[in-house]
Amino acid sequence: MSGDGRSGWGAAAAVIGAVAALITALVGAYALLGPKKSEAGAASTSVTTTTTTTTTKSGGGGGGGNSGGGRITTTTKTTKKDTKPPAFAVTEVQLNVEPSGGTVACDTESKVFTFRGAIVANGAGEVRYRWIRSDGAIGPNDSGTLRFDAAGTKRLDEITWQFGVPAEERVRDGSYTLEVDMPNTISKKATARLACA
Repeated sequence: MSGDGRSGWGAAAAVIGAVAALITALVGAYALLGPKKSEAGAASTSVTTTTTTTTTKSGGGGGGGNSGGGRITTTTKTTKKDTKPPAFAVTEVQLNVEPSGGTVACDTESKVFTFRGAIVANGAGEVRYRWIRSDGAIGPNDSGTLRFDAAGTKRLDEITWQFGVPAEERVRDGSYTLEVDMPNTISKKATARLACA
C-alpha cells in the first residue's frame, strides 16, 4: 500500500507541476504579446518565450524485487522569434490627371491635361522614379530621385500634356505612368480621354 501511495503522490505532483508550468508560460506569453502603446513609424517587433522546464518525479517502491528506482523526466523547450524591421520600400504610387477628359473641335483644338503624382515610402532611403508617356515622348523632367528621411509621402512636380484629336480618330487617349524602379518596382497609370466633334 505504501508503494501505491507514493506512486499516487508522484503522479499528482507531476500533474501539479505540469499545470504550474503551463500557467507560467501563458502568463509570460500574455506579458510579451499583450496590448502595448505603438510608436509612430515603429516597424520592429520582438517576441521571446522563456525556457519552460517540466520535471516529473515517480518514486520507486521499497521492498519488492521488481521495484525500480526513482525516475525523473525533464522536458525543456525554448522558443525565440525576432521580427526585424522591413527593408526600405515604396509602398504606394499615387497618380491622377485633371481633367480626366473633354471634347474639342477635330484637328483645330487641343486641351491641356495635368498629371500629379506622389510616392509613399515606409522609412528613410532613396527612391528613383520616372514618368512614361504613352506616345513615347521624353521630357527634361521625366526622371529623378527623392530622398526620404522618414516614412511618409512626397509629391512630385506636376507634368502637363497638351494634345488634340485628328478627325479620323475621333477619340484619343493620353496617359502617363509613374514608375519607381528603386528600391523596388511599383507603378501607377492615369489616362485622359479626349474626343472631337
